[in-house]
Amino acid sequence: MNWGVLPIAAIVVAAGVIMLPAFVGGLSALTMGDDVTTTLGVNGLRALLFVHCSVKTGEPAAVRGTAGIGRIRPVRPVRLSSA
Repeated sequence: MNWGVLPIAAIVVAAGVIMLPAFVGGLSALTMGDDVTTTLGVNGLRALLFVHCSVKTGEPAAVRGTAGIGRIRPVRPVRLSSA
């Protein structure tokens, strides 16, 4: 792992955590349907949340890399009978 990217990752995580309380009211409106979100004026929130969640999901993989790929191997067949 390249430890030089850790401060950048910490900034991205901190920014995401700070932004979350701003979405609370809009998330409640999104649960009520498209008509309510249009009436309340939170139309762009769905796209903003999509980008936010994509960054929050992709950031650990970008920092750590493909560490987990290829680590799953098939389980060795075990004989179920004792005979």
